Amino acid sequence: MSIKASEIATKYPVLTYRFRVTVGEEVMAFSKVSGLKMGRDKIDYKDGMGGRFRMLGQRTDLDFTLSRGIFAGQSQLWAWLNSASGNLIDKRDISVSLTNEAGTKLIITWNILNAFPTDLSAPDFDATSNDVALEELSLSADSMTVEFH
Repeated sequence: MSIKASEIATKYPVLTYRFRVTVGEEVMAFSKVSGLKMGRDKIDYKDGMGGRFRMLGQRTDLDFTLSRGIFAGQSQLWAWLNSASGNLIDKRDISVSLTNEAGTKLIITWNILNAFPTDLSAPDFDATSNDVALEELSLSADSMTVEFH
């Protein structure tokens, strides 16, 4: 029995290779978004009578990484990280959206609030490689919401 495209569209999981990232007001191309995870600490409480209770604690840190190819003359990420003065830095909202195959329709969006860069990694240099030069920006943020379109 054959499966129709309309069935696949509603019954198969969404693929991760087509996505859009917005940093502040600017749509930027990235090859990878990783580590985007929000959770809570676990608390184990044991009383003196042998009772054990497991509870949710405070939210864990929201840290993630954006990776992209390096292009001549484009240093927005370096400029953002380098703009810090003491503990003052421009925090930006970031959204990561999975899209349809054509990139025209948003399916799910992760909205990250008040993100700021903590590290910018240069690519690995290897004279025997044909790899694209990638920079990785590590960020931390205050919170995240998920929006289903």
